[in-house]
Amino acid sequence: MSKQKIAFGKIVGAHGVKGELKVLPYIEKEEMDGLLSDLKGLLEEFFIEDVPYEVKGIKRHKGVFLVKLREVRRRDEAEALVGKEVFVERDSLPALPEGEYYAFELIGLNVVTEENRPVGILSHIFSTGSNDVYEVKTPDGGELLLPAIEDVIVSVEPERGRIVVRLPEGL
Repeated sequence: MSKQKIAFGKIVGAHGVKGELKVLPYIEKEEMDGLLSDLKGLLEEFFIEDVPYEVKGIKRHKGVFLVKLREVRRRDEAEALVGKEVFVERDSLPALPEGEYYAFELIGLNVVTEENRPVGILSHIFSTGSNDVYEVKTPDGGELLLPAIEDVIVSVEPERGRIVVRLPEGL
C-alpha cells in the first residue's frame, strides 16, 4: 500500500556546482523556521515524478529551502529538475497540535456557510500580523477575502473536504 504523498514545493533553481536544489515550499513563510528544525530529523525522502530521492541535507536560504539529494551530484543534474514539483509522504511531516493545519491541507477545500450554501474554494492563505486571511474563489469567478477568526470560521473539516463559515454582514 502506497503512502499519501503531498506536494511540498517546486524546484525553482540549482544552487552551486554540487547539485543543490532551490525548492520553493508550499508553506507560508512564517511556518518555515519552525518547520525546518523538525524536517531535518524527519524528512528522509523527496519524490519527484514519483521517483524517491534521499535527502542528505536541507537548509533555509532567502525564502527557499536548499536541498541536497544523494542522487543529484552535479549542477546539470539539478538544472534538469527545475520546474518539477517535490512531494513528501504526509507522515514524514511533523504533527501539529489539535485544530491546527498546514496550509496545503486547507487549500482546495470547499467553503460553505452554516446553512451549507456554497461560497467557493479556498485558493490561498495570507498571513497577517494578527490573523490569517483566506482567499476564496467564488463560483462566479470572483474572490472573497475572509479573516480566519472565530467569528467567521465556524469549523475546519478537512476529512469532509470543507470549511464552514459565518459570513460577516454585507458579504
